[in-house]
Amino acid sequence: MLPFSNHIFTPPIQLAYLKGYLQQDKDVDVRILDLETYCFSSSLINSNSRLYWERIWSGEDSRVDNEIKPLLDDMVRQILSQNPHVVGFSVTNTNHLLTNYVSQQIRKADSNIYIICGGRRFCLRQRWRPHIANLHGELPDVDCIIKNEGEATLREIVTILKTGRQPSYCKGATLRLDGKIVDSSDRMPIEDIDSIPFPDFSDFSKQDYLSDYIRILFYRGCAGRCSFCVENDMMGYSVRYRSVQNIIDEIKLRIQQGYKRFQSCDLALNSNAAHLEKLCQSIVDERLNIEFTFGEFRHSPNLSREMFILLRKAGFKTIVFGTESGSQNILNRMRKTTTIDVIERNIRDAHETQLRVILFLMVGFPGETEETFLETLSLLRDNKNYIDAIGFAAPTNVCWGSGIHENLEDYDIDVGTLFKNPDRWKSKDCRNYFEWRQDLSKRVLSYLDEIGIPLADYMIDGNPLAPVNLRRA
Repeated sequence: MLPFSNHIFTPPIQLAYLKGYLQQDKDVDVRILDLETYCFSSSLINSNSRLYWERIWSGEDSRVDNEIKPLLDDMVRQILSQNPHVVGFSVTNTNHLLTNYVSQQIRKADSNIYIICGGRRFCLRQRWRPHIANLHGELPDVDCIIKNEGEATLREIVTILKTGRQPSYCKGATLRLDGKIVDSSDRMPIEDIDSIPFPDFSDFSKQDYLSDYIRILFYRGCAGRCSFCVENDMMGYSVRYRSVQNIIDEIKLRIQQGYKRFQSCDLALNSNAAHLEKLCQSIVDERLNIEFTFGEFRHSPNLSREMFILLRKAGFKTIVFGTESGSQNILNRMRKTTTIDVIERNIRDAHETQLRVILFLMVGFPGETEETFLETLSLLRDNKNYIDAIGFAAPTNVCWGSGIHENLEDYDIDVGTLFKNPDRWKSKDCRNYFEWRQDLSKRVLSYLDEIGIPLADYMIDGNPLAPVNLRRA
């Protein structure tokens, strides 16, 4: 994994999952290179640390410029020093240009190395997955692209390569054969995710990271169907749950390895409230004495005060809600399936059970007006005593493959303005446009300062953390 994509606080779980799965075959030797850490410790960053933080937090494409190219060339040499038969890259929308450059240099150095790309950039909803073949066509140095969930497809590719043959067909992948791209269709996700080995973090050194927690995943998928989101179909349209015992066994393993703090990577921890309750009760009953840095939650009437108490006993200190808006009209357009009454009850119940409460907000959604925006400010004002911080107030982007993109006629968007960088889409009536959305975000920040709600601090350990709140003292 190349920078700038993971952040330097804790190892990337996706690479650890792939290694654990591949190493079920004892004849396969796997080595993970987290080149984020290599970048962070480089002379380039040591002489200009601002460069790293600006790129990691910007969320924008990192360009291959003269400043970064010598570092990338060093990374190429580090990869080649492993004498690999196969090199696989975990690709995101922020590191894909750097990855393209490095894969080109590897191909020039050794044409026999089989190059695979997978990762977030190639995780699309089923309707849009055929476009991955087009993306592959633009990457002449890449032999294979793995679509969506990677473990089973990667293992099959490697099993074929072990025989000395080039794969000609593999579900879940696109393949380059004789200069042409072959789309091998989709692969069904692994149904029994208890059968997936625990992530193997053995290639990571704790001292290379800035914090002391490790990532963990309870589910794959999300029960939400928010129209702005592209994540909820990334790992399958339905939610697949690890058994409680499977999760407990991994937590115990991590404790043996010296970890007591965990970062939950789930999109919505309460996708199944009964499962989460059983898990938390098991953590309490086993007296595991651990901490979760935070958890992301959907607003739901199933989140009772008793549930929040149990979460705190299980080690949760901070609850992050994907609140997005204080307007019921906008929530409905987002397909949030919640109400303002439920949002306010969740916020207050979580606060009153001594959990820190952080909200994520979104402004300028298609259909936003001055009136709906003011309703969001009213929600903040009315609940300011129960909100410890705001994670962000993000201007709405229309992502390729999102529910908005798939139903443009319902959102009155000028199609000709889509997918510019930055996201400069406009509404057909021209009332919702890039600069207006930016201004709404600034107005939220100004209002937060006025009513005394701070912004979350991400620089302590990469998690959204509430600054010290005197009301808690």
